[in-house]
Amino acid sequence: MSNPFSLKIKKVKREQKWERSCFFGACDIPTMFLHICEPDEFFFAQFNLEEMTKVYNSYLLPNEGMLYFFITKNDFKPIIRYYHKNGYDEEIKARVDFNNCIQVNFDILTEYKIKFIHSYKRLPMQFLDEDSKYGEMKPDEIILLRYDSSKCVDMFGTKGILLFVINKNDLLKRDYSSIRIITIHQ
Repeated sequence: MSNPFSLKIKKVKREQKWERSCFFGACDIPTMFLHICEPDEFFFAQFNLEEMTKVYNSYLLPNEGMLYFFITKNDFKPIIRYYHKNGYDEEIKARVDFNNCIQVNFDILTEYKIKFIHSYKRLPMQFLDEDSKYGEMKPDEIILLRYDSSKCVDMFGTKGILLFVINKNDLLKRDYSSIRIITIHQ
């Protein structure tokens, strides 16, 4: 077991570098993903795994590439896409603002920069929590991402926490199809 690492977030005031880790705003996506993204998906977050491994190297995740989180608007289903950085350059990626086309009751256009920190103190935003368990979690699931809406964009109208949980063996196999969201209203 390992301690989760925390995410510090800060509202972005100017355009950021390519392949940055962030919540909301526009994503840097491989152009090959453009034809597989559905019209009702909104961009939730992207994580640069090389940035992440400088702070916390885990056997559960690849050491490089990008991990993208999308959520479907209609049924709030999470979709994770992984892209290995082999050949990932300016010609085959685009900064796309999927969130301009989606009507929701919360601000998904403002970008929040992510800074990875290793902390023994449990902060509201965390990644890779193998130890914590919540009522709806299955025994073989771990928390891939804990998102506290009181610290960023409130997606509920009332403060709440999103837990992106996944089967640990699926995560090891890079199979993200079992990802699901558990919502905890506060």
